[in-house]
Amino acid sequence: MVLAVIILSSVKLGIDTYLTNFQPWMNYFFAFFFGVESVIKIISFGFVLDKSSYLRDNWNRLDFIIVVCSFIDVFVTSIDLSFVKILRLLRALRPLRLIS
Repeated sequence: MVLAVIILSSVKLGIDTYLTNFQPWMNYFFAFFFGVESVIKIISFGFVLDKSSYLRDNWNRLDFIIVVCSFIDVFVTSIDLSFVKILRLLRALRPLRLIS
C-alpha cells in the first residue's frame, strides 16, 4: 500500500512539473498519509532513545525530514516564497524509500 502511494506521489510530482495546481488536494492527502505512517513507525520503534528507534535509521531520518517539509509546504502553500519551492523539491527524494 505504501509503495503504491509513493508511486502515485511521484507521478503527481511529475505532473506538477508541467501543470500548475493540478489537484492540490492530493498534496494534503500525501502529507497526511505519510505523516500517519511516520507516527505509526515512531510509536512502534520509539522516537530516538532506543538502539533501534525511528531516528537512528538513516532512511527514517530522510523520511522524517521529507514529511516535515511536506507539512510545511502544505501549511504555507498560499505564500509564494522561494524556500517553499525548495521544500517541494525535497519531495522528489521520496522514491528513494523504494530502495529500503
